[in-house]
Amino acid sequence: MRQTPLRAIVCTALALTVTPSGAVIPTPPANVFGKEYTDRVDINAKGKAEPLRELEWDGLGIVLDGPRFDKFPRGTNIAALDVDGLAYQLDFLYMEVVQDRAPLIFALAGDKFYRYRMDTRNGKGSGIWATEKQINAGGVTRVDDLDLHGGNGDADRFSLVGDPAGVAIWAPPSAGGRNSLQVTTRQIGNAIGLADKYLPMLDVDAFMFWQPIGVKTPAPSSNDTKPIAGKDKLGLDDFGPEDFEDLDGGPPQEIDAIPPDPTLAAELNDRRPRLLFSVAPIMDGQNVVLDGGEIWEWDMSNRNVNAARFLTHGGVTWSTTFEVAKAICGKNAANCSEDVVALEAVGTSVAAIPEPGTWAMMLAGLAVGAVVIRRHPRA
Repeated sequence: MRQTPLRAIVCTALALTVTPSGAVIPTPPANVFGKEYTDRVDINAKGKAEPLRELEWDGLGIVLDGPRFDKFPRGTNIAALDVDGLAYQLDFLYMEVVQDRAPLIFALAGDKFYRYRMDTRNGKGSGIWATEKQINAGGVTRVDDLDLHGGNGDADRFSLVGDPAGVAIWAPPSAGGRNSLQVTTRQIGNAIGLADKYLPMLDVDAFMFWQPIGVKTPAPSSNDTKPIAGKDKLGLDDFGPEDFEDLDGGPPQEIDAIPPDPTLAAELNDRRPRLLFSVAPIMDGQNVVLDGGEIWEWDMSNRNVNAARFLTHGGVTWSTTFEVAKAICGKNAANCSEDVVALEAVGTSVAAIPEPGTWAMMLAGLAVGAVVIRRHPRA
């Protein structure tokens, strides 16, 4: 049935009155600086396949070419490499998200968008943070990891699909040269207590990095860089301790419109290099070893077996027993993956509350509408 103008005005007013206002929500994508992401498979801003390319996005659908992490030795099979993880060396809000004080931004395998999970301090629940059209109006195949905050193109840590050559995390060259290894597959496996027989299948999917100025990432040992039987090299030569670049930590990323937690200054005094990460699922026949929904936080200065701990965020512990698809997708869980393929954090905003003057204008409009309709009844 066609609505009368008055009914339309009433419906609009009611809609505004029942819309939650004053609620704490994740900072919208368009209000977050320095957004970068990588598609599966890597593409450039024109939508053409381009291995090792990341994209910058504005939150309104426009994308630009970001850096290309292609500084590998001559003879490397570049066409077979694909970026699946992005981070900055001192990720903004790292401490807030691992302490359950900032919303977690993530994606599940197959998603064309990014999701959020509220932290317990600011609220509860999950939802869509950035839609496909907000990310890339030209279309998204499947999102992989993203990096937020700071300047455009400032992501300086990355991982590759499959972790070829036994390298889990790379850094682009600081001044010429080639990409250097920062964290190896064996180091990750040791941190989560994974048996050696599963190392060929171990693949870091997404991560956040914490390395303040003056802090060095612990250099891998000769055992950490030992070749892994069955791990695809994709043309990469064998990497050893000599391929580790002793990079200094970086300055904090530029701050978004919403100021950070006031305790951030104290947290910058934490001198331990840290890593928040997820890995791809690992199966042993029909048995699930890891389902991909696990998120670990690791103090990289601790080289003990099982040094990494599961992240507790949003009222849950992101371990193998946590049913990610069921918790995040609800009745649509059958169409969702357990595999977490993106990790980041954002600040919070407050949903707009109409000012008194706005309510007065709405009520005035409602009254005028009623008068007009009474004076001009329908034939």
